[in-house]
Amino acid sequence: TAFTQSAWALLATWLILLVSGIVMALPVVLWAVGLVWFPPREVTEALSFAHYWSAWLAALGFVVHLGMRHWVWRQG
Repeated sequence: TAFTQSAWALLATWLILLVSGIVMALPVVLWAVGLVWFPPREVTEALSFAHYWSAWLAALGFVVHLGMRHWVWRQG
């Protein structure tokens, strides 16, 4: 059904959002324990791109989810 497909798409979007955010935080964690490491610029750009757009998709997907599942549209 449309709801099931949108739910899986929303879950995948949230997974991309969370994983990209955690990977982008890795240099900070390493710096806190005394190691200085930064990923290549291409990796940083790809992570930023994925994180930015997945955040917009997650917000849009949340509104779609609410509209399909929790908001009641009354007629008349």
